[in-house]
Amino acid sequence: MTEMLQQLTLSEQLGGTMLAEHQAQLMQLSISGGRGGPGGHGHPQGIGGAGGTGLGPTVNFIAQQLHLSTLASEEAAQQSKIRAAQFGIHCPPPSRIFQGRQDILEKMHDFFDSNPGTQKIYVLHGLGGAGKTQIALKFIKESSSHFSDMFFIDTSTIATIDTGLKNIAIMKGSGDSRQEGLIWLTGQVQAWILVFDNADDPSINLQKFIPECDHGNIIITSRNPGLCVHAGADSLVSDMEEQDAVFLLLKSAAQMVTAGTEKIATEIVKVRYPNYGHSI
Repeated sequence: MTEMLQQLTLSEQLGGTMLAEHQAQLMQLSISGGRGGPGGHGHPQGIGGAGGTGLGPTVNFIAQQLHLSTLASEEAAQQSKIRAAQFGIHCPPPSRIFQGRQDILEKMHDFFDSNPGTQKIYVLHGLGGAGKTQIALKFIKESSSHFSDMFFIDTSTIATIDTGLKNIAIMKGSGDSRQEGLIWLTGQVQAWILVFDNADDPSINLQKFIPECDHGNIIITSRNPGLCVHAGADSLVSDMEEQDAVFLLLKSAAQMVTAGTEKIATEIVKVRYPNYGHSI
């Protein structure tokens, strides 16, 4: 049997594994005929016996160099990593029952709309539970069309800050570290906004994590008024006004605002929160 030679180039899937074009190497498949069986044994009468059984064909499969790459699975893993990073720094919506704080929100809008081409830092400071984070989220929702990107970082510890900045780098495809996240922010002359939430620990030097550039927007929420040193503007977040507290109570109770319900809600607010210490 004449020897046959067939050359195969792998360019698509092999066993469920995707090969890049440059990785598909030349392969050789050769098929040669089997050897004949041994001759038969002679008989005393001079007649030869039957020949032996021939061997089957020989198949030689030669892979000169075959690199299997799990490109498809690696791509899926990378996409999963990016989605996790996006979730980690996703800016959540404000509470559905957000009420009031219009004076602070108007001040924030005026500040971030002014002096284009400069980095703007705003600090919301006050006691825990006063509604600082909700004000920041409400502002971002109202102004979302003005920002190219919105990032939300838990700033309660150095570890969570590192994770947040690392997630920015991963999401933007610029690396996998805190420093690479800062480099991306510094290099992107766009109207991104970054929220440093719960920056309460006075032992953390927040200046190390603020991008050193003349662009971008930053909101810091903190119990520490000392962080105002970093800010171009700030607001003290304290108790709600009585009227805001009344409307918030009615909204959270799904009650229509009428003269009767407003009167009852006002009495509740005065009894329960004599200093209008209700927070959003």
